[in-house]
Amino acid sequence: MLIMSEESRLGREAIETAYTLKQIVLAGVRVFFYLEDRERTLDSPTDKIMLSLTAYADELERERARQRVSDAMVRNARRGYVTGGRCFGYDNVEVTCADGRRSHVERRINTREAEIVREIFHRCATGQGTKAIAKALNAAGVPAPRPVQGRPVGWAPSSVRSVIFRRTYLGELRYGMTRKRDKWGRRHTQKRPDNDVLVVDQPSWRIVSQAEWDAAHSRFAAAAATCGSATPGSACRPRLGVASKYLLSGLARCASCGGSLVAHVTSDRSRRYPYYICSTFSNRGRTVCGNSLSLPMADADIAVLDRFEQILLAPDIINAAIAAVVAERLAPPTAQEAKRDVLIAELRQVEENQRRFAARIAASGDIDVLARDFQDAERRRRLLREQLAALDQQSQVPSHCDIAGVERDLRARLKNWRGLLRGYAPNARQVLAQLIDGRLTFTPEPEARRYRFSGTASLGSLVLGEVETSADGSVPSVWCARRDSNPRPTGSKPVALSS
Repeated sequence: MLIMSEESRLGREAIETAYTLKQIVLAGVRVFFYLEDRERTLDSPTDKIMLSLTAYADELERERARQRVSDAMVRNARRGYVTGGRCFGYDNVEVTCADGRRSHVERRINTREAEIVREIFHRCATGQGTKAIAKALNAAGVPAPRPVQGRPVGWAPSSVRSVIFRRTYLGELRYGMTRKRDKWGRRHTQKRPDNDVLVVDQPSWRIVSQAEWDAAHSRFAAAAATCGSATPGSACRPRLGVASKYLLSGLARCASCGGSLVAHVTSDRSRRYPYYICSTFSNRGRTVCGNSLSLPMADADIAVLDRFEQILLAPDIINAAIAAVVAERLAPPTAQEAKRDVLIAELRQVEENQRRFAARIAASGDIDVLARDFQDAERRRRLLREQLAALDQQSQVPSHCDIAGVERDLRARLKNWRGLLRGYAPNARQVLAQLIDGRLTFTPEPEARRYRFSGTASLGSLVLGEVETSADGSVPSVWCARRDSNPRPTGSKPVALSS
């Protein structure tokens, strides 16, 4: 049995609550409400209509509570009170009434943190980038904002940029910049239109002057004009959505701090030397993550592909894959026609959804959400069309096809899978992302000049290996100077794998 105080404890969204309660009752679970001293049953139409009315009342109460909280927050914002959490550079101070009860929370400047904010604006105005500023602050050991859970404590380029673009330091209180939930009550953060944002002048909050603000932001504007970037503060950054040309980008992480391993490339007069490096060390400096060991890109890619080759090309996996393909080739026409009907029906539904999304976007609805849904539908439509094309190609294969020849062809393709993956990195990354459960963890061993990597394959196998990073091999004789001083990458030698 399930015992609750009242029905609203299960949910306050009428449709989902009613359906969830139905599933619980159908599973044989009895539901009781102890505040009402009764059992919820769905044995008759009367019970069901009472459930609908109760769920409607609970949802209505949720909406009223939201309105009451929003109204109270707007009143506090107009008075200049704190309506959210802590902001770097300030202290939240509780103000109590005469009887000792808390009246409201005020924001007061934290002298030490305010000096750090001014230092960031000064460094930015003199031409330093966000990464250089973050490294300098971390090297000096100055306090940093509270990090996101699971990330190391310290300044990052993103947190420096947030400081530079936060208008609170100009003495402005901005309330209602984001909406936290959608109309269904689900957690979904999205920006509000500028005309819906409440702006209140708070001169007592001012940390930087208008001149300091303009000097820092003019530097971003100049950089954006030089590099053609349309996003403030992201000068010379590649466009979002561009597929990475490096195999392990986004698929490998540093065991020391949990940060991603990112690709860097250096060169001398005749050659380029790509390698992976911990992004936390690269962006924040050695005071946040001491892993300065560079990972030769070619050796790392080969080691990972070799290890997955040992897992994927196991005889039982190959035989099972070939058997599945042969069974699909020999499937009776009726089964293929049934599969085709299902795909066509789903394709029609997706295209109809796209037409509705386009109509709602044209009517100036919630454009960001609708555009994202439209893109998801487009990806699904392309996948369905590819599946239909593959089905048409299979239907052209005669029933007396050479099964032995098909098996030989499949085995040859599987043996050359590493060459196929190395041919085009974006496709290879998609394949590896499907084969890896999470990300590969690379543990540095500086004394031995090597990395050990581990992870879990989606097939349930454990992936273990190591990559040597000794000084033997081709290494540039002179390390080319970079704006961000990183360690000189080491060379490579043949990789030894362990399992």
